[in-house]
Amino acid sequence: MIIRDPGTSRGMGVNSEGYGNVASVMRPLQHHANVSCGHAYSAIIDLTPTGAGDCFFYIKNTDVLNLVMRSISLYSASAESIQVKLGDTGTVGGTHATLTPVSRNAGSGKTADATCESGVDITGLSGGDIVDVIQCTNSYNKIRWDSSLVVPKNSILSLYAVTGAVALKAVLSFLFLCE
Repeated sequence: MIIRDPGTSRGMGVNSEGYGNVASVMRPLQHHANVSCGHAYSAIIDLTPTGAGDCFFYIKNTDVLNLVMRSISLYSASAESIQVKLGDTGTVGGTHATLTPVSRNAGSGKTADATCESGVDITGLSGGDIVDVIQCTNSYNKIRWDSSLVVPKNSILSLYAVTGAVALKAVLSFLFLCE
């Protein structure tokens, strides 16, 4: 198959090994989603989970596009472990409030199509799988998931404090894949 430029009808250059000669620009997925589509967001958390094993954040994707969690910046006031889970289900209860993710593109005017809540003791969720455990010791950690954490429509990503009663500050960075 010959690939031709639609404007010039010139065929694609091919080297002696059979590879196409191209010039390209690479940019991170988050940059593309933010600049091209305005679909990059931050969820900001500042709280102290009540006790051991308490869920303190969840996000449910209500968009038809996949929600892709890229990173978390996390600070704990003392030693704590955070479980990151995918696939929890249930009816949310306990102490929680709506958290509105902030757009990372001041000109987009878009909002995240997701249910996002944080609280000191979110109850009613269960059944998910732990996909990561983040260790904190009175320090700032930035964790980037090179594989990304993919949350399809109607699925949930949640965060649990293993010890509890430790002040936490976190920024989760996520995007929706655009076409």
